[in-house]
Amino acid sequence: MSATHVSPSTNDEDLALIEELRQAKFTGPRYDAFIGTLYRYAWPVMLAAIRTGSIVTIKTPLPHRAIPAHELQLLHDSPQEREELALASIGRAERKFKISLRRHFWDPAKGRNIRSYFIGACAQAFWEEYAMWSDRRRRQLQAITNLAAYSSLTQDEFADDPEMRQSRHDAVELLLAKAERWSPELAAICAGLLTGYSAAELSEKLGYSDRAIEARLYRFRQAAWDLVRTGRIDPAVVPGSRAS
Repeated sequence: MSATHVSPSTNDEDLALIEELRQAKFTGPRYDAFIGTLYRYAWPVMLAAIRTGSIVTIKTPLPHRAIPAHELQLLHDSPQEREELALASIGRAERKFKISLRRHFWDPAKGRNIRSYFIGACAQAFWEEYAMWSDRRRRQLQAITNLAAYSSLTQDEFADDPEMRQSRHDAVELLLAKAERWSPELAAICAGLLTGYSAAELSEKLGYSDRAIEARLYRFRQAAWDLVRTGRIDPAVVPGSRAS
């Protein structure tokens, strides 16, 4: 994605606006409205750039790392991961953007309007946020690997009934296989809940917030209850269900 080149009149308008904001020391309602407009502009741009992987083509002052294929795929497939990164990037960019305006770093003579300049700041901020996100994800995946190593899912109250024990075992296996197709994180969360961990304990072990765990489980529970309604699994094995 290359910089947007605009007519001199557009840049003149931007320059006049920035000078007006400078007089107000980049504070107050006028500045807040200006930043709000930039946020609304940058939000869909950043979401699309992260989803398609074109974020790597936006030129930034500092060199940046490559994004591995599996992380590109995740960012393409997961709106939640995409939105978290985009929001964090824009927030980080805004703070540095204000400093750059105060120090006269934006030069309209180079042909970029203020929106394009802000997108460049967001792209630079993305790589800082991405580095933290990627490192955090690696730690989470390691925790998931460790958690998934526990093969015993739950104490079986049907231990004295081989038929019921086998039926419950098959139901759990079916449920976890379905979760694994969605994501390894979801499979580990389901396995952890079936093992007896609370959401708070899983939050600590996997590095997710309680809210993030609940969000990942919400749609999956709906799919799991479809299996219950068709008689394929026991409702007691649906993670977080009152029957479990």
